[in-house]
Amino acid sequence: MFIAIVLAIALTVSLSAAPLDWESLTDSLPQGVAEQLLEEGEVFRYDQAESGVMLLPHHFSSQVISRQHDQLDPDVLVEGLYLIPYPEGVSDIDLDVYNISRNISSISDVLYYSARREAYVPLFDDVYQVEAPNKRKALPNPFVDEIPNFESIFMHMKEVNLGSGIYEAQYVYDGESLGFFVKNATPLRMLFKIVDGEDLRINLLTYPTEKGFLVYGYCAVKLTNRNLVFKMMDPYSGFYKRLYAIETWFENSLLGTERKPEIGKRLEF
Repeated sequence: MFIAIVLAIALTVSLSAAPLDWESLTDSLPQGVAEQLLEEGEVFRYDQAESGVMLLPHHFSSQVISRQHDQLDPDVLVEGLYLIPYPEGVSDIDLDVYNISRNISSISDVLYYSARREAYVPLFDDVYQVEAPNKRKALPNPFVDEIPNFESIFMHMKEVNLGSGIYEAQYVYDGESLGFFVKNATPLRMLFKIVDGEDLRINLLTYPTEKGFLVYGYCAVKLTNRNLVFKMMDPYSGFYKRLYAIETWFENSLLGTERKPEIGKRLEF
């Protein structure tokens, strides 16, 4: 179903290099959020009240997130918006920008703050493309010479707390936005199973606007042992750190910077 939705979006929209209108993209956000985003560069929220998705930009590509969310019915949802300035000479999703998201081995450079260690540590290790979940020989980074509307790849990642697993990454380019959708293809475990296959989603949607790249981040999880997980940890904070680390990886790769993911104060709704 998900592939059908994203293919329909990608194949029915005409290509356009014009920047998207900021006001139109943000007019459906809760009051004051767009202004705070312009002022601070990023905003995020934990859906502890189970209100559902609230920070989606007003764009046809957003229906992918909404439908995915309804189908997953997650126990944990976190989402954020980020305004990233354009690198010099860039004002659109060109081939170089697109290939940044396909430089998957560099995900090994992603850092997050470990409260237990009181330090920034690598979030992922051993990141590389594989042919399929049962064919795990390492393949080169899947760079392309032209931007396809849709492509799906599998990749191996060893996560600092959740161990090794196979993930599926889907790329959707509709001529106006770029979607980078990641889900686990295999179960994830700590001392016990935390997430069944396909029950963790980390998504980034990138929109070129007259103010820079507007990036929407979404992380949603259906837990297998919900009560136990909530007793052991704050899953909202834990999974937001992962979303934010991925967004920071994309931003640093885009701008050639080495900014650490320093989490600020979340929105209170």
